[in-house]
Amino acid sequence: MGQNRDSFETTISPVPAMWAFIFPLILVIGRGEVWAQFPAVCTTDAALQSRECCPTPAGFTEQCGGPGRGSCEYLEPSNEGDYQPHFTWLEDDERAHWPSAFFDMACSCEYPFWGADCSGCVFGLYGDECTEETHIVRTNVLTDDDARGKYLLYMQWMRTNSSSYNVLSTEYDDLFQEDGSINTTFVGVSRYDFYIWLHHYACRDFLLQGEDFPYLGFGHQSSAFSSWHRTFVAMFERDVRDLTGDTAFAIPYWVWTGIDECDICTSEWFGYGDEDGKLTDSVWTKDFDAICCHVGTTETCDPTQKEGSLYRDYETKADSVYPDMSGLSLMLNQDFDNEPYNLYSNCSFRNILGGGGNSFTGISGAGVGRFMHARVHFKLGGLLTSIPCSPNDPIFWVMHSYTDMIFEMWFRYHQPSSDVYPESGAAFGHNRYAYLVPFFPVRQVNESFVSASVMGYHFDDLDENGHISTWDEWHKPGTGDCPSSTDFDNWS
Repeated sequence: MGQNRDSFETTISPVPAMWAFIFPLILVIGRGEVWAQFPAVCTTDAALQSRECCPTPAGFTEQCGGPGRGSCEYLEPSNEGDYQPHFTWLEDDERAHWPSAFFDMACSCEYPFWGADCSGCVFGLYGDECTEETHIVRTNVLTDDDARGKYLLYMQWMRTNSSSYNVLSTEYDDLFQEDGSINTTFVGVSRYDFYIWLHHYACRDFLLQGEDFPYLGFGHQSSAFSSWHRTFVAMFERDVRDLTGDTAFAIPYWVWTGIDECDICTSEWFGYGDEDGKLTDSVWTKDFDAICCHVGTTETCDPTQKEGSLYRDYETKADSVYPDMSGLSLMLNQDFDNEPYNLYSNCSFRNILGGGGNSFTGISGAGVGRFMHARVHFKLGGLLTSIPCSPNDPIFWVMHSYTDMIFEMWFRYHQPSSDVYPESGAAFGHNRYAYLVPFFPVRQVNESFVSASVMGYHFDDLDENGHISTWDEWHKPGTGDCPSSTDFDNWS
């Protein structure tokens, strides 16, 4: 039966003196339209037994808001099984039946409304009636002092304010019962820990007939890597805006290409670490406790279990360097993805960006090492090397904001149609019409295979063709074995 344990209260951390005169305390607790796991009101015994998640939004009298906003409808199951010859192998993994393993009915919102109860707006719009367009601009965290200061402050607030969603903490073996019922335990979490849990849950290894299949699940190592993380970062960004009332907030990006060392890892900013690597030297990170790192690869994380301080152990190996700027040109020249749509995909933008493809040759396969995005995780070390729990470190978000910026460079230059994205053949949960797991309400992969502008945000200095004029030095011919599908190097 469903149990609820909410161990967080909505609190506001004191504003450090250094920022008190710059940022007025504008904290307004918003609706918090977060898209993953389930709203707390849907994790009660009654809701779970009814297999229905159709909340009534505040200020309304009907489920999902009623006519003109939304209605409670049958939740169409994902058709992923149609593309997976070994679909039955995944019958023990509840994520393969997302979210039908939990609910049959959910809110269907009328455009432009969105959310588990249709109280929110689709990406790109905001306001009570979702009539106002968002024009969020992500800027360079190294040079934009205002954006960096807000970001660090707001991360503390996210850590100490509760989410309106609850998350599953039940061990997998105890989840399904012989009578067909689900034995679930949902727990309350802070807004920040919610996203750590979500990333861990998506990364959990596949379960094939009760056995572990070593694969980073639904958000990595196949075609949906870019779309999944675009959605993930945009969700987090909007949750920060809902919490703080700062409608212009954007997650700044950290340019991790072409650098010799982490230029934002200082005691004043993101922390460097003491002799043990613990990030206790920064006022912004010293009180953060890690979660979801010391659990098995097939276990569900219990976010109420704290695991100590954040830490990094910067790699000192000779081959452990940050990605080179020249690798961008080769990568941006490639098709979005190629068969077999995994770590062995050659000449694949997605695989090179994710780290499975060599950024100098474009060739993938066993033994090529870690490149691009994965190399940065490896270089920073510590919790960042444990991919499932890496969002514990607040540097994760600015790192992935830049990863998303590179995706936007590729997208704006190629301006692809939706059929560029594989309809079938990718890993489970990564095909074009698959649901992005574990986002709720459901969202298909192709809905996030769009330009950032469609989702209501932009990157400073990035023009409509994906070009940044100040970066001309890396527009040089690719040096690898992959053919150039387009002539990105002559683009202007």
